Amino acid sequence: MDELLNRRGVPYIRVSAVDGTVIDRPAYASSSLTMPEIGCFLSHRSIWELMVSEDIPVALVLEDDIEISPGLAQLIDNPQWLPGDDFIVKLDTTGTRVALTETKITVPTQRRLLELNGQHLCTSGYILSRSAASKLLELSTTLHDPVDVFLFEDRQKRRNESPVFQMVPAPIRQKMIVEDVAGTVFETTIPKDHIVQPVRRIGLPAKAWRELKRAVRKTTRSVAVSLQLTSERHMKAEYR
Repeated sequence: MDELLNRRGVPYIRVSAVDGTVIDRPAYASSSLTMPEIGCFLSHRSIWELMVSEDIPVALVLEDDIEISPGLAQLIDNPQWLPGDDFIVKLDTTGTRVALTETKITVPTQRRLLELNGQHLCTSGYILSRSAASKLLELSTTLHDPVDVFLFEDRQKRRNESPVFQMVPAPIRQKMIVEDVAGTVFETTIPKDHIVQPVRRIGLPAKAWRELKRAVRKTTRSVAVSLQLTSERHMKAEYR
């Protein structure tokens, strides 16, 4: 990461992560969370605490297994595009289609900033304000979900009141999304099932039932879309 960030011209401060495999399970954490998931959540939470305690107005949070676009430094050097004083901007992508709403916010390097309405998991890179960090701390005194679900769940399910945006194209992506990193320095102990679903073989009865449910959902979505007079779009967040 030191070599990568220096090559991309991104200054940084290293914050030691919490190793979930060597700590006791906190009483305030749900039993459904794995210890690595708890460690990951506490690692992000320690940065939010640092922002509040040291009155840091804005922070770029990066995990340690990522790819970074050359355009990231220009975004940091020209922060005028940041959307106010209370926000979270998701800079990474899993390459999936997500529900986004257009905004009038202009961003350097031919990128756009859209409101994130649907679920888009992963926390490999995001920017947040001190106000948002303070709210996140208040909402995470108990841990119920992995940190990416907590931050980037569907808009109707998020408890966080700070507006959440998605940058398109995204300047960051996590290595485990695009390549097999098992056995390397990037190997993760966090389950990937909630990010990349495994392929399952199913029998004909189950397949028929699945197709029936899919048809019902499709019809329901069609009705909802016909009644919803908004600018929401489902689009793929590319990495560039």
